[in-house]
Amino acid sequence: MKRAAVEKLGNLRSFEAEDILIAAMTYTWAWDRFDKKYLTGKKKLIPELDEEVRAEAALSLGKLRDPKNIYAIGNTIMVDKSSMVKQYCLKALGLMNKKECVQHIEKAIKYELSLNKNLLDNNVVITAIKALGSIRHKDGFSILIEVTQNEKLDPDIKKEALRTLEKIKWD
Repeated sequence: MKRAAVEKLGNLRSFEAEDILIAAMTYTWAWDRFDKKYLTGKKKLIPELDEEVRAEAALSLGKLRDPKNIYAIGNTIMVDKSSMVKQYCLKALGLMNKKECVQHIEKAIKYELSLNKNLLDNNVVITAIKALGSIRHKDGFSILIEVTQNEKLDPDIKKEALRTLEKIKWD
């Protein structure tokens, strides 16, 4: 029910819904910080939103294509623990198709590359690469080269990076 409501908000393409969608997307990590600071040992004020709701909120924000949401989506990628939410945030940045999204996607890839091989989330990296392919901006070139040369990565990830390199626009 909550996921359907969030999806409908996004489909309205209403900028008035942005604050609600941002709140839904960032809910878990924002409230975790609030709870740790102010409510330690006390009952949570609001029930937790599941990852599907947070993921759908991110995708809905991406469909709105409003540049003011880029930072919130990029920040969520770095702090949310859910692989699904991270992937939907990356898809949202790809949908926005803005040069400013590239730096957040690059940051997500670099974070994943910094992890031990057993902690690295291949799906997040592939989704990030595909998002760069959607944007097709030359600023994504250097991270894609880095991915193709990384020895610890799965060959499928490297192939996706090579396919994405071919999509880059240079003019």
